[in-house]
Amino acid sequence: MAWQLRRSKGFGPFRVTLTKRGLSGSVGIPGFRMSTNTRGQVRRTVRIPGAGIYNTKVLNPKKAAPKESAPRKAPAPKKPPAEPVVAHEESMPAPAAPPNWYPDPQGIATWRWWDGQVWTQHTS
Repeated sequence: MAWQLRRSKGFGPFRVTLTKRGLSGSVGIPGFRMSTNTRGQVRRTVRIPGAGIYNTKVLNPKKAAPKESAPRKAPAPKKPPAEPVVAHEESMPAPAAPPNWYPDPQGIATWRWWDGQVWTQHTS
């Protein structure tokens, strides 16, 4: 078992504690205490004195890292292209196809932007 360190000093309702993780401070009365540490965590502890029954809750838990999601589609171009790309009719999506990224009909790039009427110069 590794060596542990914990030193605590009380000043009335205030307590300062030093551990190997850092310094913490708390204030409270028997049965209720609010604590904060150097990592910014704030805890609330409610206990029944002498019974060994208590409840501790972290009031400001650190937020978990965002989960990785599937790759997003590239955003649509902000301004219209200078010249539309002319493609063969058989490779064009149906006229009802909404503006979106589609497989490049010319095979030059992986994706090409269809603005709803013509292929544009924007590729990815």
